[in-house]
Amino acid sequence: MHYSFGQFLSLIGSLGLFLFGMKLMSESLQKVAGDRMRNILAAMTSNRFKSILTGMLITMVIQSLSLIHISRAHETVLDLVCRLLLEKKKTL
Repeated sequence: MHYSFGQFLSLIGSLGLFLFGMKLMSESLQKVAGDRMRNILAAMTSNRFKSILTGMLITMVIQSLSLIHISRAHETVLDLVCRLLLEKKKTL
């Protein structure tokens, strides 16, 4: 299967937007995580059981946000592929 240079650029651009979004989310969380947030996290991780539950919860939230970014990038790539297929069909 052959991919065009435009499709390659679309893939790289989608990946770049995803990584940029992850970076922004990380920086924003660090800014929000002032003393109050640190105290809350300290209380939520005071023992092993609470630590595991907190880790699972935070991981689920971050993974679901990542999935939203990936699905939107995937929709963009699918739109591009559909447009290319329709253009090819019109030329035949």
